Amino acid sequence: MVYYLVVLLSVLVTSECSNCKLCEEGKCKECEPTYTMFGDECIKGESVLDRCVEYESTKFGCKKCVEGFTPSVNGLCLQCTHVFGVDCLECEQTYSTQCSKCKQGTVLTREGACIFCSKYFTYCEECDGQTMRCLKCKNGKSPATGFC
Repeated sequence: MVYYLVVLLSVLVTSECSNCKLCEEGKCKECEPTYTMFGDECIKGESVLDRCVEYESTKFGCKKCVEGFTPSVNGLCLQCTHVFGVDCLECEQTYSTQCSKCKQGTVLTREGACIFCSKYFTYCEECDGQTMRCLKCKNGKSPATGFC
């Protein structure tokens, strides 16, 4: 058994097709449940990497996280709300710099941020975050130019 240590985190790496579902010529091709491919071997994450679905094969760290989490630059899975703010419900499971789904009452901009329409548009009840235009005004007026 070989141990890799990265910043306060250790992951057990086993050799000789241990924890493999499919092994060919001494190399693992498919892992048992709860294990993930890391090069030719199957690894099981401990503690902070428990939310990791797919590990990087060329460097240590997580490449894809469970839903609601995204890999940070150091390869750890962080909750979307901690990275993109409390209004972000979902973010990409692979490394991302954007939120992909916002809480009700906020809209997603094309830059991947969650905003309140009223913060950017006076008297706006509903807006489009992609075009940054008001769609419905609170005062009953028509947002002909995208503003109320």
